[in-house]
Amino acid sequence: MLKYLWLCLLLVYPAWAQEVCDRQASQILAMMHLAEPNHQVYKENLATMLFNLREPLPESSIQSLESLRSWLREREQHYREQRTVGSNESGRWPNKIESALVHPYTDSQAARHLDEVISAFRQRCLKLNQTRPGYARRYYATGGLVFGRFGAFSELDYFFNDPLSGTKPLVVTGLCRGVAYDELTFQQRVEHPLVAGASLELSGPEPWEKVRELVYGRFQERGLKIEKIALGWKVQRAGYPARHYEDPTPEAERLKPL
Repeated sequence: MLKYLWLCLLLVYPAWAQEVCDRQASQILAMMHLAEPNHQVYKENLATMLFNLREPLPESSIQSLESLRSWLREREQHYREQRTVGSNESGRWPNKIESALVHPYTDSQAARHLDEVISAFRQRCLKLNQTRPGYARRYYATGGLVFGRFGAFSELDYFFNDPLSGTKPLVVTGLCRGVAYDELTFQQRVEHPLVAGASLELSGPEPWEKVRELVYGRFQERGLKIEKIALGWKVQRAGYPARHYEDPTPEAERLKPL
């Protein structure tokens, strides 16, 4: 009997947790005087980050922006003081949520930003191709974009194979952050289990268009129906999302000291 009770709890908890995150995200939008129909992407990103907190916000913290920020800073400090791999991972989310509160955005702003990111990535790809025409470069997206979080202030994090760069130079081109690896190191990175779970190949002759497909696909998985219109996106809720924790760190590694 106890076994079946645990099974029921495991099946019910994720739905309950998502419902709480959606409700609290709506409360935050109302507190910020933001209209939900124009901020569906922003709301979904907030709900996703709340889900990654792994603990519900106390109702007392959603009385004002000041009380919410105070609670988030307190939780971030709590995690940082533990100084373990797991607490460092958990401590990212209060900080990310607080940053999102400072910079809200509409769906149309997110749409325009996506076009800017794709254009910047396209220019980077073309410039690299000019250095060695015909070389089969492979690009992998990483970071929040892979996990379904994209907004009007997101950057594209990516890595790629480059036979001319074995020292892993950081390539910053405005809206894109890329790291070049030599072939051996690149292949090792691609095959690493943690990297494989937190990256996605942008295959094809036009990898920049794969970025658009990736963003659209991830939002559809999050239960958003997106239609491109002249002034940006028209976004509607089209189902309930199946969220997952953004935590590729194995449980065995989480208690290790930093």
